Amino acid sequence: MTAVECSKACCSDPACISWQYRRDVGCLIGPDIRLGMEKDGPAGYCSDHPPYRWQGQFLVTRQKGKIHENKRDHACSIQTWNPNEQPGQCFGLGDVRTLPQPSNDTITTTRTNGAQYCMEACCAEQNFEKCGAWQYHEELGCFYGKRMYGCRKADNPHVFEPFVGRRKLQVDRTYTDKHGKPFVQALKHQS
Repeated sequence: MTAVECSKACCSDPACISWQYRRDVGCLIGPDIRLGMEKDGPAGYCSDHPPYRWQGQFLVTRQKGKIHENKRDHACSIQTWNPNEQPGQCFGLGDVRTLPQPSNDTITTTRTNGAQYCMEACCAEQNFEKCGAWQYHEELGCFYGKRMYGCRKADNPHVFEPFVGRRKLQVDRTYTDKHGKPFVQALKHQS
């Protein structure tokens, strides 16, 4: 099945509200979804941008809800951290963090990029309940929290390719963001 055939299958099915296609996954059709920063509507969510490569790292690993390995000393040192440990997007970190502006202290004068700034902010929390993992992307910002999960595996060469897809507008939805303002999706074209 092609993307065009997937689109036609959804358009001809009254129960189909959204469709997506990527060559490694094929055609996915289903119910209504939220896009981007929309906060009204169903629980199902899709990002409004193509998959990105992230920088990020676990400060702790967990098994059955308990801390299994404390990696803070290694992960919070600029000499031993691995910002490329988790390049696939993860979930569970909450909203983007507003980071303080750099000052003239010794940490910020050695800062070389946003990922390092994000790691330092996370590590400054000193508490696994506030920061057990972090991720950074130059366009989307810094995210950190108690844990991250559902991380995309980066070993599949297609995982960073965008899906093609659309959804049918629903008259009973307001399509609003977390501030109650209308959310308008702008399609991004890749060159």
